[in-house]
Amino acid sequence: MLPKTSILYTSTSIKQKLWLAAPLILLTMTVSCNQQKADGTYLGGEIVNPLSNAVVLRKGNTPITEIPLNQNNQFMFKFKDFEPGLYTFFHKERQLVFIEKNDSILLRLNTFQFDETLTFSGLGAIKNNLLIKFFLMYESEGKAMLDHQVYQRDYDGFEKYVDSLQQQHEEIWTHAQLTNEFSTAFEDLMDVDIRYEDYAMKEAYCLSSFGQSSVKDIKNTPADFHNYRKDIDLDMSQYLSLYSYQRFLYNYFNHLAYEEYADDMVYDPKSFTHNAHKLRLIKEKIENDSVQSYLLTRTIRDYLSDSNDKTGGKLLYEIYMERISSPYDKKEIQDLYAANKNVEAGRFLPEETLYDIKGNEVKLKSLIKKPTIIFFWTENRKSHIMTAHEKIREIRRKYPQYDYLAINIDKDEDEWLKLVELYKLDPKKEFRFKDELEQLKQDLAITNVIRTFIVDGDGTIFNGHANMFSSNFEKELQKYLKR
Repeated sequence: MLPKTSILYTSTSIKQKLWLAAPLILLTMTVSCNQQKADGTYLGGEIVNPLSNAVVLRKGNTPITEIPLNQNNQFMFKFKDFEPGLYTFFHKERQLVFIEKNDSILLRLNTFQFDETLTFSGLGAIKNNLLIKFFLMYESEGKAMLDHQVYQRDYDGFEKYVDSLQQQHEEIWTHAQLTNEFSTAFEDLMDVDIRYEDYAMKEAYCLSSFGQSSVKDIKNTPADFHNYRKDIDLDMSQYLSLYSYQRFLYNYFNHLAYEEYADDMVYDPKSFTHNAHKLRLIKEKIENDSVQSYLLTRTIRDYLSDSNDKTGGKLLYEIYMERISSPYDKKEIQDLYAANKNVEAGRFLPEETLYDIKGNEVKLKSLIKKPTIIFFWTENRKSHIMTAHEKIREIRRKYPQYDYLAINIDKDEDEWLKLVELYKLDPKKEFRFKDELEQLKQDLAITNVIRTFIVDGDGTIFNGHANMFSSNFEKELQKYLKR
């Protein structure tokens, strides 16, 4: 259980009273208040349409506190042993906040559009509004690059495109520096954010083509394409929460891993061969324990979540356990590995209890009468609700031999019922787990809602690691029908 801190209800300072007043006052502090240094370092704000009763704050892998929301859905936390830098706050979803000494940062967001509605006010707001602006800009650019098939262009065309984006990013940052005064620490952070977003795109460009024999091959990469690698630093633990740095590290090691087996097979990031090389390279090239643990853990977690290879999973798990230094990460993977055994192909579905639309308890196994596709959804990813249900309708038209069950993983029954009605979902096929997500991770190894189960009519698991959006999914369905 994370340590809890009380909201400062009894404070007598004018500033704190303003923070805890009505939402409008909370988010429109006067200019004079904003320009005065606070008597400490604070993080507070308001959550519109909250999905739980608290905000969780972490620094790296270290839990800081769980901050309760008051009756106005507001929260406030005063740091005691303060360490400046990037923090992560969670309220079902997560986002970053950069905090320096004597900052008094107020955030406001609506959970219906978490990132898009996130704004900051108070001392320290300008830099954090800039960070979220760049985050949303990177997301928009990434989607546009896919829509316009930028990753399928030749090297010159691709490089011109990403260099133009890089120039735009630098111009926005230069303008911000001319109109605001930032600390050296924040300037260093923005430099890393902008540069490593560019590097991440260049690493992703090569990865997007390795599986296509008719397009670029790894050995045909121009000699100067990776010149930026001369400037990279793989051990910057202080920036490990930064999404652009994470993307670069992950793409970079996928690239290096493929170079190890490129003569023998096509690029396959889900294969045992790829991940064995990747674990070794991470251990060899990274010295910082935090960065190393993050990448080792993400690699093995992705493999265990996606693979039905019992032998390969066991070997990679043993390799990981020999190399991991973080007790926190080690425990997470031990639990995931144990949970994976519950859903191995050939086993029966674990005996889970569900609620139907009328609030009755039903056993999962009792609902399986024929080959069945089981998928999951959550109120936190509303776009996935529609795409998953549209996908299952399409699959059912092609493969009527299969039934399906859609299971919600949230705790809020009322919100679940509202969404079933709102999206006009078939109430006979919609269920909700009785257990909470942490228990489901232990029972069913559910780490994200993309996970799909394919089971036989008696509840025997064909595949407990499927993905209905995968290009191979229909081939799997056809294969199991032939058994």
